[in-house]
Amino acid sequence: MNDPDGVTYSSVNRDVKIVLLLLCLSLAGHQANAAEAGARAYNNAPVGLNVLQLLYFQSQSSGGAFRITSHAGVLRYYRYVDLFGQAALIGGFLPYGKAKLSIPAAAIHKQTIGISDPTLVIGTSFFGAPALTHQQFKNYKQDTIIAGSLQITAPLGRYDSVKTLNMGGNRWVIKPELALTQTVEDWLFEFFGHYHYYSSNKEYLGNLTREQKGRWGMDAHISYTIMRGMWLSFDYLRR
Repeated sequence: MNDPDGVTYSSVNRDVKIVLLLLCLSLAGHQANAAEAGARAYNNAPVGLNVLQLLYFQSQSSGGAFRITSHAGVLRYYRYVDLFGQAALIGGFLPYGKAKLSIPAAAIHKQTIGISDPTLVIGTSFFGAPALTHQQFKNYKQDTIIAGSLQITAPLGRYDSVKTLNMGGNRWVIKPELALTQTVEDWLFEFFGHYHYYSSNKEYLGNLTREQKGRWGMDAHISYTIMRGMWLSFDYLRR
């Protein structure tokens, strides 16, 4: 059985099809997407710079028969390093959240809380963003940058195979990405192309196997620098 997102379910028990249509809910993927860097993610920075961020996200969605509300805090850390003369970074993020699921017609009300799947991030410039010290970076003028990254999400979050609502996805997610950015005075134009690969979850709702086709996606950002350390961004995301 497939859903519009390319998810396939297989099991000897076919009586659960209707339930799956309502309860195919994975919080790990939504939190990972929210925590991913957006505009100016591939800007250059001096080697040795450490970035520590604490993010908060809230979302609510409904499908007529159900409503799901989630709150998530994400701890994100990166360190910029020198990789063969090019600026690179290594780091990751760890989400922790709480979610509530309600299906009034079936008198179902569920809640889960805990750590979601952590993600490792490795990125590097191929052109236009050389590895620079803090002193050298003061004279750096950004122009064209070609870069890429690899994100690996591990199935280490809280997961219970008999529950319909989980913080973790119980599957690996791998996302390679290529980026092209161009600076024009105070404007920055960015285009990212990426692909999400999903491994199978063989413990979905007990005896089911959840399979999802890989997906291509793109991000486009146009941002304007208002003043040093302050900018405004217009974003288009296709995931």
